[in-house]
Parts: sequence; structure tokens; C-alpha cells
Amino acid sequence: MSGFKIYCIIYNVNGIKPGVYSLVQEHNQLSCVQQGKFAGEMSKNLQGMQTPMTACFTIILVADFDALLPLFFY
Repeated sequence: MSGFKIYCIIYNVNGIKPGVYSLVQEHNQLSCVQQGKFAGEMSKNLQGMQTPMTACFTIILVADFDALLPLFFY
């Protein structure tokens, strides 16, 4: 559905370099947005939770409300 995007912050997954990846839903593939180690940044974004420090990855669902609003008001 348009208006939603899925991102994976990869920390420690065999065969995938650490970084930020977006899910390309049409092809069911991950596309690298930026390589790097982001566990510390994600810990800060999650109000100091330490789970990114030991997790393999974090999944983020992003909603574009401007794209979603027309779906609800037709």
C-alpha cells in the first residue's frame, strides 16, 4: 500500500553489511540506503533502550500521512 515504507536497520546479519535498508515491496528486496553501524543512534532514538546493542536488526514502519489521508476521506 502506498503511504507506508519499511526500513531495516541491520546490525549483525550474516551476509548483509551493517546499515540502513529499505524494503522494495515490488521486488521483495532490501535496498541499501546507507552503510554503517547505527546501533548507538537507534538506542538514542528508542529513548535509551539498549536492545539495538545486542539485536541483529530493527524494523521500522514509516507512514506518510499526506499520502494516506486521501484513502480515508473519499
